[in-house]
Amino acid sequence: MKTGSTPPAILYKYLDESGAQTFLAKPQLRFTKFIDLDDVLDTMPGFTPQSGDQARINAIERVSRNPLESISIKHQLIFFEELGMLSTSYLEELMREVIKDQGEFPYVCSLSAEPGSLAMWSLYAQRHAGIVFGISSRCDRLIADKERELQQMVYSPDRPNTPFNNPKFEDVISALWTKGTDWEHQQEWRILAENGATDYLMRGEVKEVIFGYRYAPKVTGDKAEHMKREVFQQTKFFDAFPSPVEHKMIARPIEADR
Repeated sequence: MKTGSTPPAILYKYLDESGAQTFLAKPQLRFTKFIDLDDVLDTMPGFTPQSGDQARINAIERVSRNPLESISIKHQLIFFEELGMLSTSYLEELMREVIKDQGEFPYVCSLSAEPGSLAMWSLYAQRHAGIVFGISSRCDRLIADKERELQQMVYSPDRPNTPFNNPKFEDVISALWTKGTDWEHQQEWRILAENGATDYLMRGEVKEVIFGYRYAPKVTGDKAEHMKREVFQQTKFFDAFPSPVEHKMIARPIEADR
């Protein structure tokens, strides 16, 4: 974890009605290509706008650091200086096209430390008709044993960026865990993976299931029947309910025989 923060014991995932149906039938974690995430800037670094002087300075630094043997220094400096003056809008589109053509992506499973967010219940759980489920942040079978990263997101008004004619890894690596402040309410932690394989969860790995305030048993299935399933025998079940004193949802335990 790059931030050095300790994750909360349980991390949560919001699901709409369709996702809830699938999950309650066969609990699973799914991963998304980063270019398909909601935020079009997510995990995508930008290119630094440069003046002529800045482009020249970066060209000199780039050529000094890693000169090309078959081309004169003078021509290299001219080339990289002109490269630095390319439109950042053009470079943005070019980067996205190259990434799509390459077909190699980091995959992301986005989780949240907050199970009661009104915004996320509305946006990701189909206006409270879906569910939220929680898994242990210390589930090594899903994370460490598969050499995945569990990463806390950092929220910043500044997008990671680097000069196109003198790119630096340290400038842009933080794009993997930096989002705009508009998303701060998500309190996101994400699992970073090399592929999009689905992980099916075992008994004891699903710590909590919270049914939405508008959960419809006729659509998504009877709650009591879901709770009886073998895979959920160590899972705590709750109903989401509006807090009387805060703008958030609270979880009320469901007591049932299993």
